[in-house]
Amino acid sequence: MRLTIAVLSLSLAGGAIAQTPKFNQTDIGALLGTNSVAQAINARADVVGYWVRDIGPAAFLYRSNQVYEIAALGTNANFAMAINVSGYVVGHSMTDDGLRAFFFNGTNTWPLDWGGTNSYGTGINASNQIVGFTETSNGVTAVFFDGQTWDIGNLGGTTTYAYGLNASNQIVGSSATTNGDFHAFVVVGGVMQDLNAVAQSAGLTLTAARAINASGIIAGWGITNGALQAFQLNGTNLAVIPLLQGATNGYASAINNSSSVVGACGTTNGLRAFLWQNGVLSDLNDRIATNSGWVLREANGINDSGQIVGWGNINGEVHAFLLTPNQAPTVSITSSSECIMPCAGGERS
Repeated sequence: MRLTIAVLSLSLAGGAIAQTPKFNQTDIGALLGTNSVAQAINARADVVGYWVRDIGPAAFLYRSNQVYEIAALGTNANFAMAINVSGYVVGHSMTDDGLRAFFFNGTNTWPLDWGGTNSYGTGINASNQIVGFTETSNGVTAVFFDGQTWDIGNLGGTTTYAYGLNASNQIVGSSATTNGDFHAFVVVGGVMQDLNAVAQSAGLTLTAARAINASGIIAGWGITNGALQAFQLNGTNLAVIPLLQGATNGYASAINNSSSVVGACGTTNGLRAFLWQNGVLSDLNDRIATNSGWVLREANGINDSGQIVGWGNINGEVHAFLLTPNQAPTVSITSSSECIMPCAGGERS
């Protein structure tokens, strides 16, 4: 097997941006309260996440400049984590029996009975197939749900997390090995593959695969020299995503079908949200108006229109944001079913 590794950096000596895309900002958090986080976005620019109230976190859906509280299972801790093109949502809620994964179709919410003491819904595809994980007395089990619940396996250890999937039911996540180390994995055709094997010569241990696009290209993070490092993996072609200037670590949270990756880097001044697109790394704070008052901390989702969601700081508060490109992102490098939901509720089962 031949491994191609690309390490790309945002350096004027190594690459020049011919045209820098700018973004218009939507302050979703201004509609919610003082603390909010956007977790995911679909092709219709529906956004899901959660905000913190006095009684605890509440799950939200943002659509067409309005926010709605998702009718989740619990009353004081609800988190929306992923949304598909139909507007169907998965997440988890605190109940009297612990955290329970849920599925929401725009009107009704159903618990996902995966057993265990706590369960988490993390990903959903266009066919409403779901992935997540559940805590049991024997460890943490990653699951695939298509009406039935399937244990997707492990890499030899007792702890496995599933984070995302695509329309081909390729599933990505992180699994403990027999020696307790965590490795990134992908499940293809029902078979789990240890992704770390393709990176052994890179000095990077791939520890978590966070997202996968329609072409099977994966984004996530690994460890090199004791620090987190974001990556993109296309088959056996591994691209190690560089760190922002002044950063000591980084991780990737999402990838779209153009293979643009978003995530965050840790600096001495806190997290900074990044976009890695066409081989160029950008601090998203450099792509918004300089007088915006924002510090964009973490990018959690990106759709095929290049819209990005996450959270940042503004006026001393934590707010969910939506970034929309105000022009087509042209970059060149030189090198040496509709669901309308009622406000704050709806039925739940």
